[in-house]
Amino acid sequence: MLCKWLRGGKKDWEDGLRVRLWVGAALLVAGLAGILCWMFFRERMPDYMAGYYLGGAEGLAAVGLGVLLKGIWLLRHPEGRRKVRIRETDERERDINRSALQLAGTATIVGAGVLSFVVLPFSHLAAKVLAGVVAFHTVFFLLIRVWMARTR
Repeated sequence: MLCKWLRGGKKDWEDGLRVRLWVGAALLVAGLAGILCWMFFRERMPDYMAGYYLGGAEGLAAVGLGVLLKGIWLLRHPEGRRKVRIRETDERERDINRSALQLAGTATIVGAGVLSFVVLPFSHLAAKVLAGVVAFHTVFFLLIRVWMARTR
């Protein structure tokens, strides 16, 4: 869906594959930039913070590299590209993915809401962060809902 939005409409699947290459390259560059920032600023921050930022940057770089390599492989192997295109455009697969994502999001938000009550006696800040995540999700959902209702 993100790739469809990035390419600006309903173009063919191969155009979306090329957009994925750009997204993968952007993620890789962002991850490498984060690793460079970590190298320059790690002495100025606590160890846990430096490790957190390094892990995030490495994760971005790894995902970007994976997306990039898979996209290049798909462009060079027509049979593999055909199989992936069929799998990604199959309505049943898309419905399963959509339902799984919806269920996972619901479970995550409900879990964060319940957990905010559990951690409140131990950490006021953690409870506020969890409640903030639930509030952010709710507001974001409502805004997207309004936007989608107007554009469809």
